[in-house]
Amino acid sequence: MQATVNGKTFDSTIQEISYDHIGTFYYQYPAAINTVAFELLKPASLKVGYIESGFDKVADYLSNAGLNITKLTAADLAEGDLSQYDTIVTGIRAYLSREDLKANNGRLLEYVENGGHLVVQYHKPGDGWDALKTAPYSLTLGNPSIRWRVTDEKATVNVSKPESALFTYPNKITNDDWSNWVQERGLYFPMEWDERYETFISMADPNEEPFDGGILMAKYGNGTYLYTNLVLYRQIQGQVPGGYRIMTNLISYGAK
Repeated sequence: MQATVNGKTFDSTIQEISYDHIGTFYYQYPAAINTVAFELLKPASLKVGYIESGFDKVADYLSNAGLNITKLTAADLAEGDLSQYDTIVTGIRAYLSREDLKANNGRLLEYVENGGHLVVQYHKPGDGWDALKTAPYSLTLGNPSIRWRVTDEKATVNVSKPESALFTYPNKITNDDWSNWVQERGLYFPMEWDERYETFISMADPNEEPFDGGILMAKYGNGTYLYTNLVLYRQIQGQVPGGYRIMTNLISYGAK
């Protein structure tokens, strides 16, 4: 990558590393843009509210991909009109970092009951998660963590309901979308959940029993509640096309 300024051409990036105990150093290396091209379909009118946690940058990445994302403030959660959003998404571990989220969780459940679609991303059991009250129906996150995860990023994913809109709209999800993942498939897979949740996928590390709670979704009132412990945030931030496409489908559920 090159940039021309006042007749001079620059093609390097300078990185400064500075610590009191080692001093300041500068590293120069060729400038480059990390990018990837792929098809990403999305409903034109989809309006999404995102509850940032500080632990992921998914809202920014989805906005850069052309989705209509609004970051919800404490005031929005406490007294804003949540019904204006087709979908609301929580960042990873948001119940740990957002006291306002815990305080207004009832408003989120009311949003779902009135017809909204809520997507909750991966949490740890100790992240302010109440197995009986946080979700609309009981949902217990896996503990200890070493037991309830799939660390092989190449683990086979079996889709039990491929006809679901979660895998057909707006993007047709195929095996390719589960390829080239980074670091792992999922963490803290749910270990128990109410029978009203529907399951959609199963996966396992080599020589282990499969987990089928990677995507859980239930109807609640007139809306839908979806919990996923898949590490989609790693895929999106790692520019993995399948991560974008799967997440877009999850948040587009119920959209026209």
